[in-house]
Amino acid sequence: MIATILKTADGDFDYGAVIGALIFTGLICLHIWIFRGAIKTGRLPYGAGYRGSRIYWADRAKAPAGFWSLVVIYCLASVFYLYAVMAFCFGWFH
Repeated sequence: MIATILKTADGDFDYGAVIGALIFTGLICLHIWIFRGAIKTGRLPYGAGYRGSRIYWADRAKAPAGFWSLVVIYCLASVFYLYAVMAFCFGWFH
């Protein structure tokens, strides 16, 4: 069934769409994992800990407006990622 959805106009299997859909599915899973941690700890990361740089956290108790703003941003990004997965699978980007 997946092979019938992910076909090119020529009838071949579209590997680019599969890779794109898998990348965005991975990002959705990452957001679910971040939300699971946010429920347990009450804080969300908003800075990248890249090459030893500091990770900044929005704490629900200290800065509720920042925390809930990040929740909205993460939710909107997850919806966009889901749209991208569907677009790759059904060929809306062709």
